[in-house]
Amino acid sequence: KGDVEKATLLIKCIQQRSNALKMLLEKLVLYQKDFILQGEKEMQPLTRAELAKQLEVHESTISRAVSGKTIQLPNKRIVPLSVFFDRSLSYRTLIKEMIENEDKPLSDSDIQGLLKDQGIEIARRTVAKYRSVEGILPAHLRQAHHR
Repeated sequence: KGDVEKATLLIKCIQQRSNALKMLLEKLVLYQKDFILQGEKEMQPLTRAELAKQLEVHESTISRAVSGKTIQLPNKRIVPLSVFFDRSLSYRTLIKEMIENEDKPLSDSDIQGLLKDQGIEIARRTVAKYRSVEGILPAHLRQAHHR
C-alpha cells in the first residue's frame, strides 16, 4: 500500500511538472511570437522574474524549467530555452546588421547614435561589449576590409 501511495505521488509530481512546463512554453510562445516567426530583431525583453510573477511560481522554478532545455523554432533552428530571456539579442542583431551594411566603418558612438534614433538608449560601452560578443572588430580595425 505504501509503494502504491509513493508511485501515485510520483505520477502526480510528474504531471504537475509537465503542466508547469506546458504553461511556461505557452506564455513564452505568446510573448515571443514575433521573435519565433521573424527572428532575433523581434526579441522582447523578458526576465525570469517577470514570467514567474505571471505564472505565479517562484523565479527558481522558471530557471530550473528552462535550464539545459532546447526548443526547435519554425525555421528549424534549435535554440536553448534560455535564449528567450536574452535581453541583448535583438540589440546585438541590430548592431551586427548596421556593421554588415556600413559604407565606412561606424564607431561605437556612431552606432549608439543610430540606435538612439530608433528609440534604443544604450551606452557606448554597451555597444562595444555587444560588438565584442558578436566577434566584430572595432571600427579602426575594420577599415582595412573596406579598401
